[in-house]
Order: sequence, then C-alpha cells, then structure tokens
Amino acid sequence: MSQLSQEQQLKSYQKRLKDDISSIVENFTRILLMVKTDAETVLTASETQAVAYEMCCRAANICRASESLLKLIWDIKQFLIINDFPLINESISKKVDTNLINV
Repeated sequence: MSQLSQEQQLKSYQKRLKDDISSIVENFTRILLMVKTDAETVLTASETQAVAYEMCCRAANICRASESLLKLIWDIKQFLIINDFPLINESISKKVDTNLINV
C-alpha cells in the first residue's frame, strides 16, 4: 500500500471518528434537552408520545454511532496488522532466534 493511500485511509478514519462522536454528543444533548421541562408545562398525550418517539429515534442514532465506532476500531486494528509487516517479521525472527538458542 502506498504512502498516499495510507494517509487517505488515516484521514478517513479520523473523519469517521469525528462524525460518530459528534453524532453521539448531538443526540445525547437533544435527549437531555427534551427531558428538561418546566413545572408549569403540561404536555398532551400526543405531545408526550411525540417526545417519546423522538427520544427512541435519538437513542437508536446513538446505538448506530456506537456500533460504527466499534467497526472503526476493528478497521484500525486490521489496518495496523496488515501494514505492520516489519514489526511482525522482527517478532518472528526474535522468537526463532530464542528458540534456536534454547535448543
């Protein structure tokens, strides 16, 4: 993989991270704002249902963004494993050398 494509991949990871985190924060903030009510405010049954529905949608958005973060972590781990051949080769060489010395 060329250096340019690695940089593009890393920028893509950074964008995904920022997007997912901002989605979680935005939806969580909106849920907290919906919960905050005045003592004098009385909602009708339909307004209460609308607020509950919106809260469920926002909670689902938080779950979706969290799952996307977990996928991002998996992708980063895979990227590091695939692009870290020198470290892997060095580790294998060390193990082989120590096994030869112990024999």
